[in-house]
Amino acid sequence: MNDIKIEYDEAKRLKILEERGLDIALSVEVFTDDFIQLEDDRKDYGEVRYRVWGFLRGLRISLVWTPRNGKHRIVTMRQAHESEHKTRFKTLD
Repeated sequence: MNDIKIEYDEAKRLKILEERGLDIALSVEVFTDDFIQLEDDRKDYGEVRYRVWGFLRGLRISLVWTPRNGKHRIVTMRQAHESEHKTRFKTLD
């Protein structure tokens, strides 16, 4: 997974950085360690989206991405709640 290429909207990156203290420019790191990925089919987004739970520099992270032009376009990223993270990672057992 080290060859993953990401892209994002710079304005959204700056907003998430300011509001949440997370830099989606670093989100590729989430895919280099253990992570769980599920297709997000809760509603029709007009595109395929994936929800991911993993780690970024020691923080539990939840992010959403969509495939676009051979890249992972990051839609959003936040710190994950401990309970949701544990629930998702139980599938690794």
